[in-house]
Amino acid sequence: DADALGTPTVVVLPNHANVLLAAEQSISLARSNIQVVPTRTMAEGVAAGVAFDPAGDANLIIGTLKEAARCVTTIEVSKADATRTISGVSVKLGDFVAILDGELVAAEKSLEAAALAGMMMGPATEAELATIYSGMEAGNDQRQMVLGAIQARFPDLDIEVVDGGQSI
Repeated sequence: DADALGTPTVVVLPNHANVLLAAEQSISLARSNIQVVPTRTMAEGVAAGVAFDPAGDANLIIGTLKEAARCVTTIEVSKADATRTISGVSVKLGDFVAILDGELVAAEKSLEAAALAGMMMGPATEAELATIYSGMEAGNDQRQMVLGAIQARFPDLDIEVVDGGQSI
């Protein structure tokens, strides 16, 4: 409950596209000043969190958080649970799919191929840092395979690997 925090401004980072609408609706329900930074992924939320400095004007702080989140490109890799065609990409049950900033961009037979396909379609050639947040089902072997494939293709890219623990 935002009102129970007792602060003049509460910042909400939804970190998921489906939660964003609910977060925005909470503004009218609370007595406190709720500011929603429209983060759609965990990576955007982490970037905004790193940029957070509680000192200063709330509007400037919110602007800084929004800008930090906007600078992030998110590539999500997951296993397809059905056969279908989405956004012109044919996906078979069991394929690994790459989702670039919310849009399906590739379907591949291996986890590392899907991760690379997503990176090739994003601004990876201009990026300085990539952070891999592995989900709770990903084992160390999978993390190392993806890391190795990305390092081989982008040798100058700084890469961090974080056990994110997320379910998706």
